[in-house]
Amino acid sequence: ESLGGDAGALIDVQTASHAFAPGQGEGQHIVSPLFQLSLSHAGNGSEVRVWGLSSPITVVVPIYSVLMDQLSQMLFPQQARCVHWSNGTYSTQGCSVAAV
Repeated sequence: ESLGGDAGALIDVQTASHAFAPGQGEGQHIVSPLFQLSLSHAGNGSEVRVWGLSSPITVVVPIYSVLMDQLSQMLFPQQARCVHWSNGTYSTQGCSVAAV
């Protein structure tokens, strides 16, 4: 599988979590913590653009819901969203929540 058209590239994966979503644009209201995943070329650290994949990249994020109240536990599956940063704003294009 090729990421960004470079079939032989070595790719680094970086992850981070944020208590609040950084860089919210106009009309966006992300109130939950945010999980970040970034891909870069191992050789020079430059961003890897992902496009044209024949199968999706799947990311599993464990959710610790024990400390949530009952209403939050019930609403969480309905409110979970997948977004990515694109051109200075969050976008849902090409990104989806498969299961909660």
